[in-house]
Amino acid sequence: MRCAMLNPIRFYDAAKVPDFASQFPYWDNMPQRLEYVKGANPMPFYKEFLAGKTVNMQFEQETDESTVLTIKKRNDYTGLFETDAPIAPIDVTPSGWVGESIYSYSKSFPAGTYYLSFADGLTSDIFTVVSDSELIRELVKVDYSHRENDYGCIFEGGYTFTNFFSGQFLLGEPENEKESFESDRGAMVNLQSTPKRVFTLNINDLHISYIDHINLLFSLSDLTVNGVEVESVEGITTEKGEYSDSVNVTIKLYQKDFDYYYKR
Repeated sequence: MRCAMLNPIRFYDAAKVPDFASQFPYWDNMPQRLEYVKGANPMPFYKEFLAGKTVNMQFEQETDESTVLTIKKRNDYTGLFETDAPIAPIDVTPSGWVGESIYSYSKSFPAGTYYLSFADGLTSDIFTVVSDSELIRELVKVDYSHRENDYGCIFEGGYTFTNFFSGQFLLGEPENEKESFESDRGAMVNLQSTPKRVFTLNINDLHISYIDHINLLFSLSDLTVNGVEVESVEGITTEKGEYSDSVNVTIKLYQKDFDYYYKR
């Protein structure tokens, strides 16, 4: 199986994980919760989701390998991961799709710590699922889809991914797109004036292995952040942490279909 980069959870081939005795292993193939800082012990990075919220994922089947996705849940008493119920796949491959079969998986998890795996060794990052009452910092909810099937994913029929990020969704400075010309008499004639509502999304302490995911996510046509339909018209900007594998991401967003009414 191959993991689509748009999936909210990252997967890697467990058989190809590098030797973590090295100081700076190749970041694109390392578990998210492991970080080496100048040879120090690994430090945890958590990818968080809310309990009871559905997590959607899609995978490409390369051969006739098993499509069973197994849940591994951490036992808080023993500290060991134990096998939980598997997630059943749904074949969403459309007629005429060029490539291997695409399978969809959906699951809402209770609070806990998990990772997911396939029989062929494809394994997810460890992630946590928390309840609203357990949230220490605010999570920003991002729903994303696309106008056509692309990026190794099937979107037809209204398929939507959901992800949560530690950060802030802030109202930014207002903007106004104007076009005008100066008449023969020196008077300025306004041809167009388009007020825009601007938001800034800050994603904090993201593991560096998720940068490509964020860049691809905010290249899609249909984006909703905390219930607000937005569009991304500029590239993301990043600020890498010193001596760490974490990064802060800033994304400028415009509200879609701004109708100039107060909401209630």
